[in-house]
Amino acid sequence: MKNNFSGRTLAVPLASLAFLISPTHANAAIPASERQALVALYNATDGERWAYGTQWNGTVGTECTWDGVTCDAEGTTVTALSLRRRGLQGHLPVSIAQLTNLETLDLGELNALEGPVPLELCRLSKLRKLLLDGNGLSGPIPPQIASLRNLEVLELSFNSLSGSIPVELAQLANLERLELEGNNLLGVIPAQLGKLSRLTWLNLDRTKIWGTIPPELGRLTNLTYLKLKSNQLSGSIPRELGNLVALEYLGLGHNQLSGPIPAELGRLPRVRIIDLSYNQLEGSIPDGLSALAQHVLLSLDFRHNKFSGPIPPELGNMPYLEGLNLSANQLTGPIPPELGKLQAGGGVSLDLSANHLTGSIPPELGNLNAVYLNLSSNLLTGPIPTEIGKITRLNQLDLSANRLSGPIPSELGQLRFLLLLDLSINELSGPIPFTLATATSMLELNLSYNRLSGPIPGEFGSVKHLRHLDLSTNQLTGLIPPELGKLQVDLGVSLNLSVNHLTGSIPPELGNLNAVYLNLSSNLLTGPIPTELGKIKRLNYLDLSVNQLTGHIPPELGTLVRMGKLKLCGNALAGEIPKTLEAMDTPTRRVQSIDIRWNALHTVDAALGTFLESKEVDGDWSATQTVPPSDVSVSVEAPDSITLSWAPVSYTANPGYYRIYASAVSGGPYQLVATTRSKADASWLVTGLHGETLYLVIDTVTEQHVHNPGPVESDHSKEVYAQLTARMR
Repeated sequence: MKNNFSGRTLAVPLASLAFLISPTHANAAIPASERQALVALYNATDGERWAYGTQWNGTVGTECTWDGVTCDAEGTTVTALSLRRRGLQGHLPVSIAQLTNLETLDLGELNALEGPVPLELCRLSKLRKLLLDGNGLSGPIPPQIASLRNLEVLELSFNSLSGSIPVELAQLANLERLELEGNNLLGVIPAQLGKLSRLTWLNLDRTKIWGTIPPELGRLTNLTYLKLKSNQLSGSIPRELGNLVALEYLGLGHNQLSGPIPAELGRLPRVRIIDLSYNQLEGSIPDGLSALAQHVLLSLDFRHNKFSGPIPPELGNMPYLEGLNLSANQLTGPIPPELGKLQAGGGVSLDLSANHLTGSIPPELGNLNAVYLNLSSNLLTGPIPTEIGKITRLNQLDLSANRLSGPIPSELGQLRFLLLLDLSINELSGPIPFTLATATSMLELNLSYNRLSGPIPGEFGSVKHLRHLDLSTNQLTGLIPPELGKLQVDLGVSLNLSVNHLTGSIPPELGNLNAVYLNLSSNLLTGPIPTELGKIKRLNYLDLSVNQLTGHIPPELGTLVRMGKLKLCGNALAGEIPKTLEAMDTPTRRVQSIDIRWNALHTVDAALGTFLESKEVDGDWSATQTVPPSDVSVSVEAPDSITLSWAPVSYTANPGYYRIYASAVSGGPYQLVATTRSKADASWLVTGLHGETLYLVIDTVTEQHVHNPGPVESDHSKEVYAQLTARMR
């Protein structure tokens, strides 16, 4: 009895304690249904692998402390759930609808939720923000979302949603932001969206929608961002868009819009960026846009359309304009000097390329506060103004593909921040100014396809960031500066000196280049290929073709295991081809082509021959080699004459002949004693000889032709000897 009584008396205080504690927990804990919904979400989206979320699944009453969970002030209900960038995977559970007081649901960006948008979400009547962007959701956008009458933000961008844009979205009277970018939506833009009077942000970029832009969108007077880029929209730009008095960004690029630019767009009082690029818009650029000069307009992008006529000089009156891109249109006439007044503090980007502009480059452009200036692919003539050298902040200058003439101004060397200079495909003449090397930030310099003459400045080797130097197709003379071997950019150097009149040998210092591309073809280079070129381990393209190089192919070239294309054709290289070339093929990387045609090369290695045939791009490499004749024999005719006979070579596509050499000592040195008429000759009488015993060899010579800038002479044939005195006794 005592024990039983003691037990009963102990139970009373415990029960009383439970009674006192439980109301406090009830006030601090969310409903069990909401906890169940959170746990279900954790389990359904692989919560154990979330980037964060280690506080989840704690004891009852801790839910409001879980990562991404926000409760009301009393901690009695979940009002917001934000698990952005957590790495959620799987499907949204239907139990999410049990979070009945949820105002914000943000499961977007860097998550991987799949499946459809759950209809149960449409029961969250208090929801103000729904963000599911950057997942893998599929299926249609549920029209039932229109029941979320408190919704202010709907963000479904960058999923795989399909179907049309529900017209029911127009019922979301409180909607301020609608983002559907990067889905697979079809159909047209519902005109009913024009009823969303509070909308400030409409983003339908890259949704694959078609049809015309509804004029009703012009009613959205609170709209600040209108993004309809990269779709299949057609028809004209509605003039009603000029009523969007709050608009700051207008993005209609990459569509199929046609017709003129409505002059009404010049009435947009707050617009900062207008992008109409990559459409089929036509007509002239309206003068009415000059009204935007009084506003903070930052960028006009009209590239890749069909605009014609002159460039309005009024565009130069926009004090804040940082970007003006009119490239790839059909604009004509001169470049307005007024554009030189563009002085935006952040630096101006001016692109007028790929039009039909004529006349000279206005010197007034030297007053630009520009960082980017592209006038390429026009019909501009005359000299490059020296005033361009005053644009001190310029980092890219492209004047290529025009008809500019005269010298390159030395003042361009004053552009210390210049990263790219492209003057290619013009009619520029005179020497290359060494002052260009003082633009020490230069990454790319392209002066190809001009009429430049004189030597290559060795100072270019000191431009430590230079990764692309193209001086090809000019009339440059002299030696290749060995200083170019100092170019050591980490990403790899591209050096193109082809199609000039360069002479002398290839400097061995070029072996120090950290090059990926080296083209010295179509010059007048002589001497051997330096073995040092085998040290350029990153070299992917080597072209030494159509020169007058002699000697053997260095075996060291076989160590260039990153080689993609090797061109040595059209030289006078001779001898046995090194077997090391086979090493260019590795298990992980194979050389694409090796062109050694029109030389005097040969091999007796069948495997190497097969390898070279597999890499030849056009024709049989061996069929164009100038090789010595075989089966040489000799007969003595008189004390001072002999007859040599041989099997003629098979390479007769290009004309040539044979040279006969003699020596009193086996192995030479040999002296020329006779030259035949053609490669068809099979024997030759040699007279006027002296001595008792003569050792003779025959070389094949191929004359200069379209593939060889000079004659090519083979190695010696097998040596034969004649005993003149003994034969006559």
